Amino acid sequence: MKEYKFTGRTMGKCYVTINENVLTMRRSGFFATLKYGFTGEKSVLISSITGTQFKPSGLMKGYLQFIIVGSEEQKGSLIEAKDYRDENTIVFHHHKQNAYAKEIIEYIENYNAKLEHESNTTSEPQNSKYDELEKIKRLLEEGVLTEAEFEQEKEKILNS
Repeated sequence: MKEYKFTGRTMGKCYVTINENVLTMRRSGFFATLKYGFTGEKSVLISSITGTQFKPSGLMKGYLQFIIVGSEEQKGSLIEAKDYRDENTIVFHHHKQNAYAKEIIEYIENYNAKLEHESNTTSEPQNSKYDELEKIKRLLEEGVLTEAEFEQEKEKILNS
């Protein structure tokens, strides 16, 4: 488990915790309580994060926005979208926190790439019953199977 602390002048503190497959944003401070309620906490599966937007902090404030399946991220200027309305965005003022944001993005990208790779390598093509029937029909026509063997195999396939 790793925790990152982001601070902003207008929305208080936001702690981002990554615990294997879950990312949690926990906000504290007066304005965060007004905006997000007393819990001020949101947890999402990392696999549901489909993208990120990052603007580094420098002379102006920076932000890290998570694009999450089923949510609608705010668009517009930094003040309109990022500061006050979008619960999936962390606004920060200190340039040192740029490294935290980059580390979080890298973790999300690596985690989701690993999941995609695993799903691509473990999924074997499933033969349908029709494919199996075609195969045994061919074997019958080639004389590899007798009519009785064909009927027996056909019953197995149809009853599976």
